[in-house]
Amino acid sequence: EELLAGTDGELETVDGVGEIRAKDIREGLRRQQEINLVDRYLQT
Repeated sequence: EELLAGTDGELETVDGVGEIRAKDIREGLRRQQEINLVDRYLQT
């Protein structure tokens, strides 16, 4: 949950994570959240 709440700037402070990678991480996490929501909806 903390990772999802983190900003791009906070992710960039992690060693080896720059601006582009931080944005990619955030976008990937957003997509995964959307997939999880759709999966839950379809299972009910």
